[in-house]
Amino acid sequence: MTIHQTGEAHPLVAFARDLSKGGLSLICQQPFSGDVTITLHAKPPLRLLCHVVRCSLIQEGFYDVGASFVGVHAET
Repeated sequence: MTIHQTGEAHPLVAFARDLSKGGLSLICQQPFSGDVTITLHAKPPLRLLCHVVRCSLIQEGFYDVGASFVGVHAET
């Protein structure tokens, strides 16, 4: 999955850890916060509009992130 932050040119790469009805948790290599768009690389790709509710350092270079779903739409 990739994560796009407003104002950032390059997306972040992350790995899903858990998925629920209201959001998801993931592991990434740099911290981020606020509203983001997460793209799941399915067919067709799925873009999830999310709000980051937590970003905690696990160990140097790895963060546990929790995000709640705000909206979703499929790309064509």
